[in-house]
Amino acid sequence: MRWTYFAALLVLCGFLATSTVVSDTATAQAQSTTDSCLDPQSDITLQNGVSVPRTEANVTGVLDYNRNTQRLTITYHNLSSVEEFWVDLSTTHYNRGVRIVNATGFANLSSDIGYSFRWDGKTSRPEVTLTVVGQPASGRENHEYAASSRWGFFPVPSHSEATNLSFASQGFVGDQFILAGPNTVHSATAGCQDIRLIVPQAANLSESPDSIVNSLASASSQFDAGPRYTYVNAYAVTDPIRRGGAAETHEFWVHDAATFDFGSEFRGGVILANTWLHEYTHTRQLFTFHSTVDLGEKMWWFTEASATYYAVDLTTRQVYASPCNYTYYFWNLSRRRMGNVVLSNQSRWGPHEQGQYRKGAVVLSALDQRIRNETNGQRTLDAVVYRMNTHNGTVTYADFKQIVKDVAGTPLDSWLDTHITTSTYPEPGLRKKACRWHLAKQQLLYTNKGRVALLLACLIVIGTGYHIYQWKQN
Repeated sequence: MRWTYFAALLVLCGFLATSTVVSDTATAQAQSTTDSCLDPQSDITLQNGVSVPRTEANVTGVLDYNRNTQRLTITYHNLSSVEEFWVDLSTTHYNRGVRIVNATGFANLSSDIGYSFRWDGKTSRPEVTLTVVGQPASGRENHEYAASSRWGFFPVPSHSEATNLSFASQGFVGDQFILAGPNTVHSATAGCQDIRLIVPQAANLSESPDSIVNSLASASSQFDAGPRYTYVNAYAVTDPIRRGGAAETHEFWVHDAATFDFGSEFRGGVILANTWLHEYTHTRQLFTFHSTVDLGEKMWWFTEASATYYAVDLTTRQVYASPCNYTYYFWNLSRRRMGNVVLSNQSRWGPHEQGQYRKGAVVLSALDQRIRNETNGQRTLDAVVYRMNTHNGTVTYADFKQIVKDVAGTPLDSWLDTHITTSTYPEPGLRKKACRWHLAKQQLLYTNKGRVALLLACLIVIGTGYHIYQWKQN
């Protein structure tokens, strides 16, 4: 009898420590009444590294991918109308493993910016052949292209003339990326923005393609951050490309292992949440790509910080996460600090410049909450991003503080200076009302004071129970 009683008390203490999370359904913010889209072509960094529509092309290139040799050959046509024709491969692409291993009808000229090939002016159908080296399992952080027996992923080379590329067999040519091999294209439309998800047959998505493309379309409407590009191409990739993702203007790729469950990614040491929405957010950052606006040096942190923050926030607005998930993510992220990070100073971002992701996202979660509080929920961080995107010229740190003041209706300069120009962390903007019990549980289990309080509570329960037991025995 005695041991049964004490076992019950221990179970009660265990329940206090491992109780389940009570979550609420996230409510999406009101959508913008504006629907403005921009042509992305003029914002592409490598203007010559683009496949243009056939109607705009002076030269056409036909692509063929050989799975046995794992090489991509481009055969150029219609060169009789041009005097000179160059094909270039940038140093960035070279450093990421891309190589031109054969060139027929081209002279190979060395260049300090990568490979450079000039057409000999005689060969009617010259060719270049690309592959990717240093794979598989290179483990390199910048391994972003692939050539395997099942599929390939390459950049579009730069051309001196407007060039249209297309596959002779199976493959997909975007504006800046080439996906070789069998694939399926999933589409969705959000107002004036068309979204395409290109999934190679070799990929094994952790989320369904319909869920991904619908989530991207929802984010397109929900993220009220100013004009969007008229279309977005999202590529699913798989090994040997690294985990994570990367964006270039209106196109991005994400590894097929990515999930919407950002809470679970902490267990693997990964801090990015929902990489699909992280990379999509980059396509909405006109201050990074657009020709009329850019960020000042003290604001460089905002690019990755806002992408990390909105990966969580937009997932929470949709059906894939609750306010409790949001609360847990930022509460956990605020505990995993990487030294004395100063956001306004790039040299103080910590190992692998992770401070802009980690502390930056925590600061933006807190800033979003302050804006909501100051405006009684009428405005959010979206309004800040909107004004940054539509700013004319460089967004300096002083401009940023003025934008925050205009949005919040009150100056927050002192608060911003403390958390952006010093190593001080703010308390993250937690959705406490929606997740009180979950937050209390985290405080009990993962802080020293909480553990002491929990231990004392258990000792009191056991002691009281023992005295009651003794009293009943007498």
